[in-house]
Amino acid sequence: MGNIVDVQGLYNIGKAMGKGSIRDNRQHDAMIRFVGGQALGLLANAFGTRAAMRKEASKTITNANINLEDGNYNEHMLAIAGEVVNNGKVDLYKAANLTARGKTSKGTELVTRTNNDLKNLQTGMDWVKDKVEIWEGIYKNGTFKTSKGDMRVSINPASSAESQVLASKFADGSIYESMTFKDGQWGIMQTIDKDGDLQRPEFIPLDSLELPELDESKSVLDFEKSIYSGVEEQGYKSQDGDFTPFREDARENAFQEYKSMSFNQISSRFFAKNRDGSYPALNYLMQDGGFTIGGETYEAIKDPNELNITAEEQLARQQKASGYLEMLKNDDLNSDQMLNYLVDSELMPGIEEKFQRGFNQRPVKEEEKVEYKSPYTQGEVAKMDKYKIANESWNTFMNPKLQTKDKKVKSKLPPSPKSQIEWVVNNLNRKANIVHNPTEKETGKVLNGFYTEVQYEGVKDGKPVVVSEYKLINPGNQINFENLSGVMDYSQMTLKPRFIKK
Repeated sequence: MGNIVDVQGLYNIGKAMGKGSIRDNRQHDAMIRFVGGQALGLLANAFGTRAAMRKEASKTITNANINLEDGNYNEHMLAIAGEVVNNGKVDLYKAANLTARGKTSKGTELVTRTNNDLKNLQTGMDWVKDKVEIWEGIYKNGTFKTSKGDMRVSINPASSAESQVLASKFADGSIYESMTFKDGQWGIMQTIDKDGDLQRPEFIPLDSLELPELDESKSVLDFEKSIYSGVEEQGYKSQDGDFTPFREDARENAFQEYKSMSFNQISSRFFAKNRDGSYPALNYLMQDGGFTIGGETYEAIKDPNELNITAEEQLARQQKASGYLEMLKNDDLNSDQMLNYLVDSELMPGIEEKFQRGFNQRPVKEEEKVEYKSPYTQGEVAKMDKYKIANESWNTFMNPKLQTKDKKVKSKLPPSPKSQIEWVVNNLNRKANIVHNPTEKETGKVLNGFYTEVQYEGVKDGKPVVVSEYKLINPGNQINFENLSGVMDYSQMTLKPRFIKK
């Protein structure tokens, strides 16, 4: 599985605009795809801003021409502030007249309100300017300024699409154009889209703006890495490679560790990449049996990053996945239910894998090679072993076990001479030329017993002839195994050699 959902090659995931509980049907799927598409668009813009700013930052650094801010406030906000100050002067003049006419309480109320407005005016301008500087550094360079220098940071991908877009407006300074001063405080006018219905613009004060959280997945991943390292060492020390005795404690300890983490840490982990390239959040949506968000159960989605599908189908899947991922961001990700999923589906399989890996790295115990002291060579020992095994097999062949039939002992005769010859050829020497009771051609005499026939070329009456010569192995109808020593072909007989010490 590739990126969680692809947005111009850098996609992290977006936020659904719709709220409420909608059942999983065609209308719901259409809504999810709609809001997912909106989230994809928002995130594409946010990441476009970030990429453009980092490109510009790189160009500036290359030219060694860094433009430092002059410390002045934004002109748009200054213009608004000027009007507020002028109105404040008028109100203070009114307050003085009210007091002079004896309307002290009204005069005091007007003075108090005006002073608060002017105070909030200054504080709000400083707040916005500070946030612009912060998010400019994050979007341009991926850094946050601290007293100890620049710190590398990134945005928690579990942050909503709207919050990431808002941060991008702070980063490039376009937020200034959206600023207005109303009811004694700075804020922006924002049109809220609820369930696809456009609403009137609402005033959102600065303290209610939703900005992204910073990514804290590294601390969680470092914790998991330490677990994997420890359990791999545990596997290395295991004598039998059985993880069962450790599973319960390992799972409980991991759960309690996750339980002690903050929501931002857990949400960062859900949307951070696993070692295999997958994401826990997307795996949760694709799990067998479906998934639950806000107490509502939905059918499992299909992999939005599958390659062997049409572009239209992939876009539809990514929009749907994006919509559900945005809904998931608003869910209680550090609830027991979600932590159990994180432990059982994402952490424990890796723990068992590492345990087994540690066990598999144990050095293999080599069996000691038994060395025999012997006056014989290895070849001689092998011949003796082969002779002994062949002798035992021959005795078994020549002396078949008695059989019983109807409770009466029925003896079985030894193998015939022909069978004995076949056994020798099959087991001792496939080239052996053995005959039983052969007849001499010259004399017509029948020779009793087993013979080896040797043929060679001779001369008779001045003509070449083939002469057969018979050499006795054993007289009678049964071969004596000791008399076969000259017939045996040890290279034909297989045997694992014993190691001997010369």
